[in-house]
Amino acid sequence: AEEWNIPDAEGYANSRTIKECYDAFQSLEYEVNTLHTANGQTPFVTFGFGLGTSWESRLIQESILRNRIAGLGKNRKTAVFPKLVFAI
Repeated sequence: AEEWNIPDAEGYANSRTIKECYDAFQSLEYEVNTLHTANGQTPFVTFGFGLGTSWESRLIQESILRNRIAGLGKNRKTAVFPKLVFAI
């Protein structure tokens, strides 16, 4: 961090991690919804989440939900897959 003159290295690392996690799930959601099997169907994919309590687990869960709420593309279309199963 000192090499690149970043005053708050931890804050910078956290913000980059949050963005990378959000972007990764967004990419995964787009990939699942644009991939088609030999007979033209979208793969049936389900994500189970909600039991993790660490900072990283909660970041992943938040990224999944924020992406789903945001929708796909400029029209904010709701994704069909992956299905989300939230455990309480």
